Amino acid sequence: MSKPKLFMMCGVSGSGKTTFARRFAEDCRLRYINPDNFYALYNGDECKHEHEFEIWMALFRALHMAEQDGVDVMFDTNAPTIVDRTQILDWFPGFEPHLICVMAPPEICISNNKARRRVVPDDVIKQMLRSAETPTKNESRWQSITWLQNNHNNGFELVHRFNNSKTIPVTRIHIAHINDEIRAEKE
Repeated sequence: MSKPKLFMMCGVSGSGKTTFARRFAEDCRLRYINPDNFYALYNGDECKHEHEFEIWMALFRALHMAEQDGVDVMFDTNAPTIVDRTQILDWFPGFEPHLICVMAPPEICISNNKARRRVVPDDVIKQMLRSAETPTKNESRWQSITWLQNNHNNGFELVHRFNNSKTIPVTRIHIAHINDEIRAEKE
């Protein structure tokens, strides 16, 4: 029996991760797991980041249940550093892991962030931009790493793809084509 797939998002707040992740999860019929949904459930508001430990425990229980059930998952989180990404892989070895990194210029992240209901302070966004570690093919435990560029909120461009030790450069591709390509790998 093949392992269920874990598609994990990576990128700065306001980059367009959630916009892509929700649509991708819906198009590919993946279970969608997002920490903000857990904050809303536990605290009555996704903007209230209280009870961090309990919320992350519940979130990881949800991921573990999906792993046990053999369900493919979209995990919509920041995963900004190699340590963050490695830790998640260590906790869930029963998944076949795929990383999707959404990149956007700082001005897009800050502008998008200000338009959201849950606004992250500008200094936090700037710190995220400084400390984020761009995934590389040297993070060898990923089945695939996909880099998407947010084109000024007019869709996403598949910039580069690393898959099973092969580098696949691709330019100017529509989100539906990205979904079709990744869905084909899924089947």
